Amino acid sequence: LITYDLINSSELHSVIVDGKLAKTVIMHKFTELVLKFGGWREHHSGDLAYAHFGLLKEVVNPCDIALAVASEFRVFLKNFNIQNNTSIECGIGLHYAKNCL
Repeated sequence: LITYDLINSSELHSVIVDGKLAKTVIMHKFTELVLKFGGWREHHSGDLAYAHFGLLKEVVNPCDIALAVASEFRVFLKNFNIQNNTSIECGIGLHYAKNCL
């Protein structure tokens, strides 16, 4: 399971990127990365979201996959900040449970 929560997200209330709210652009990128690595974005609320890997289909190492998503998401946010003159950070949590069903 990977979770993220945006820090300084109040800066985003008036930021529009390509005609969309910045929070929407950020959420779409997170979802895109999760899907790219075979996961499923389960839920989002406000400026946080979570996704899981290995629940819908077997994956070899869900921890490595979640870490790859986290790393690419951080790179995206860094570039987003440069391009949009913002200073958004995020907290990312990785959680692992084996055979939880």
